[in-house]
Amino acid sequence: MTKFFITCGAVCVLGIILTVAGFATGGVENMEKVEQSHSWFHYGSGNEESDLLPTDAYDSIKAEGNMDIAIVGPGFAEEMDADFAEDWIADAYENEFAGNVMVSYREGAEMPEVKVEKGVLIIKSNAVGPEMEVNLSTEDSSPNVVVFCDKKKLDSIEISTSYGDIAAGGIECDNLNITNDSGDIEVDSVTGGKLAFKTDAGDIAIENCTGDITAEVNSGDIEFDSGENMDQFQIALQTGAGDIQVNKSTEEVHEFTHEGGPNKLNCRTDAGDIEVTFLDATKVQE
Repeated sequence: MTKFFITCGAVCVLGIILTVAGFATGGVENMEKVEQSHSWFHYGSGNEESDLLPTDAYDSIKAEGNMDIAIVGPGFAEEMDADFAEDWIADAYENEFAGNVMVSYREGAEMPEVKVEKGVLIIKSNAVGPEMEVNLSTEDSSPNVVVFCDKKKLDSIEISTSYGDIAAGGIECDNLNITNDSGDIEVDSVTGGKLAFKTDAGDIAIENCTGDITAEVNSGDIEFDSGENMDQFQIALQTGAGDIQVNKSTEEVHEFTHEGGPNKLNCRTDAGDIEVTFLDATKVQE
């Protein structure tokens, strides 16, 4: 984490220097030309390109690289709550984009690769992360990807990013594995076998999910909101520096376990809070 913040600070200082130099030697027009010809430089001209890509049939999804990505199950677009994709999801609900992948990326940058191989939808972004980018804008320059699934049941979903927010909702999956170095993870109404979520720096929010669920965070909070009673879960919660709250209890604890089933919930954060709420919220931690 220390290395991450040092890198961020160095990039900010370099950005200020380049801002002064840019305006002194060419002004805004030249800065925009640099942005269009170099993927590592982001001035914030506001120009974006977007494409709606149809895909062949697939049973699994694999995504990697720096990007914001959302996986949306059929009929779930209206319910989806992912800040980075709100506009697209609203459009998708109105225009029925099921079976397509929508990508949006900065003008001049490389479009994320989208293809289907042997029944697997593969999405790959070569966009540079913030540690390698000079970003003089307040905007996030990561490409946005929204996958509108045309069926609810998938064999597996594997998403691995270094930087970006990740969301998934309205799907059934035998194996869902999401890992992220920096960014938030939001999951809503996902059911299946093993559901694993991990981020180094960011928050994890899980709502109305069932299965064998694991959530791990180095620095950030974990929220779990279930439509099931607590007895439907075997629970193990742990935080190194933070508080655990189960069913709105005011008691501050750092570890919590509960025997139940058939579902499992294991949450751990090194530095952050864990808040877990079940349908029977009157049953507090003991």
